[in-house]
Amino acid sequence: MRAQVHRVGFGVSAFLSLFFGIIVSCAASVTVDAQQSSNGYAVNSEPMENSIHRSWQIGGFAVGGFPPYYAVHAPLLHYQEELLFYSAGLEAGRMVTAIHGPDFLRGRGEAVVEMIPYWQVNHPAQTVAVYLPGSSAPNYSAGVGAYSIHGASITPLQFRWNFLKRNTSRFVPWVQPGFGLLWTNQDFPQGYGDAAVPPIVRTSHINFTPQVDLGENIYVHRNQSVSLGVQAIHITNFGLTTYDPGVNVIVEFRAGYSWWR
Repeated sequence: MRAQVHRVGFGVSAFLSLFFGIIVSCAASVTVDAQQSSNGYAVNSEPMENSIHRSWQIGGFAVGGFPPYYAVHAPLLHYQEELLFYSAGLEAGRMVTAIHGPDFLRGRGEAVVEMIPYWQVNHPAQTVAVYLPGSSAPNYSAGVGAYSIHGASITPLQFRWNFLKRNTSRFVPWVQPGFGLLWTNQDFPQGYGDAAVPPIVRTSHINFTPQVDLGENIYVHRNQSVSLGVQAIHITNFGLTTYDPGVNVIVEFRAGYSWWR
């Protein structure tokens, strides 16, 4: 399916810039870890507390992203749209395992809960090419105005594996699968909030958010860290309504700051 869409370039460009920044940071961490290992000292002159003694964390984060490809397949037509996602929230974590695992998987497991009181999706004004069932070419073009949908989210089921090469690692990569709940102030996707809309094309105020995150904690002080990450999120209402278009994949980039004890 093809679509003619007037895109908002500044949002995507900013997210891609952050993505490449994360890659550079991860590459730098590998280099620094190698230097620390060969030289026997940390780059930061302040001695870092052993990672095995950091058991609790609380922090804040901001997130932005977009679906690389978002196609709406309604019962009577289909088209492609652009969406931009923004959110900010708090996270709390508790280490639940000791350090174990083979060399490249060595690390600690952490249970993490995220609360997101600010969640927003922006739908920029755009023109979409609309296809009717069985059509291989657009049947007509439709202009869609800009709108925003607000919401809140909680992700109580997350398990983060922190990779620790040494007990005193300053750079700690992690991987984190999770499952959350999203509430929006009107039906999402598509923003239907009118009860007169036929049930066959109504979506839901409640959605679920299975996801997987990759990131890295960079300890800037003894018990404080900056976190950078990228996450892939799927949004679905799991059949709460007759129509469940969902959003297959949203790629989001996050940055945060945490305090440890």
